[in-house]
Amino acid sequence: MKKKTLIVLAIGLMAALVFGVTGCKKGNDAPVSIPKDKVAAEVNGIKIYEVDVQTGLDRRLQQHASQGSQVDREKMRQVVLDEHVSEALILSEAIAAGVVVSDEELNSTIDDVKARFGEENFNKSLQAQNVSIEKYKEIVKNNMVKEKFVSEQMMPKDVVKESDIKKAYKDLTVPIMKPAGVMVKFLQTSSETDAKAIVADLEKLSSQSKREQFAEKLYKEKKAFVSQYGWTDPNMFSAEIATAMKEIKEGSFGGPYKGSDGYYVIFVKERSKERPKSYEEAKEEIRQALYEQAKNAAIAHWVTEKLKTANVVKY
Repeated sequence: MKKKTLIVLAIGLMAALVFGVTGCKKGNDAPVSIPKDKVAAEVNGIKIYEVDVQTGLDRRLQQHASQGSQVDREKMRQVVLDEHVSEALILSEAIAAGVVVSDEELNSTIDDVKARFGEENFNKSLQAQNVSIEKYKEIVKNNMVKEKFVSEQMMPKDVVKESDIKKAYKDLTVPIMKPAGVMVKFLQTSSETDAKAIVADLEKLSSQSKREQFAEKLYKEKKAFVSQYGWTDPNMFSAEIATAMKEIKEGSFGGPYKGSDGYYVIFVKERSKERPKSYEEAKEEIRQALYEQAKNAAIAHWVTEKLKTANVVKY
């Protein structure tokens, strides 16, 4: 399994922790306390805990609510539980098949996630969701085991041919767009007072290069977190920060802006306009989409057949 896939799995989990719900609710009632050891189902001896089902359920209900749609809670709970059953079934088969993820693989993946989020933000996210690092590692490792089993024993890596990708690109009715991007660097502090003082100091400097040197000095002195420059889509951020990214002139900066976990100063280096992706740019995206379609169909068929003989108990 490719290292990139492992990192995406772990980052996806971290994003779910960062943006997920913090408690289990029933309708619009107050949060319901669920014993951590309450079991919702067992699949070939693997336990599925009710607290995990309810957390996934609440997250799904929030997604529907944000889209203005309403769903029946009990029916959605059954959908979420069935998804957990399918995942547990894959995990049990992977373990039985001897699929192993080494500590080195696991730790390397976790280290990559920490590097991308920043270790402090990583730890804060776990603490905010009351998830221990041991539990996070357990979930990531199980996901890695399942993905390795699927990619190595259920779905051949070459299932998508070059000809399939070219045909899909040619048949596109709407082009795959490369979004307008901004190459930015973030300077982050936890204090608005500190952020305003930093902006005042930056405004006294005559060039962007001197401002960046000043930012790096703050980072080395541990007075602020400073990222490296990187391309990003402004629309991934809050409305205020997205607007700032679009309006700050190239070679300049803006701020401070309030984020969910601190105050930000944004340096903008350059911009790119939205345009259709070329075949070479879109190729891997199309390959992945075709692979996911084939994989999901294969998994659905596999699960249906395995459930006929699996030992599944729902409580």
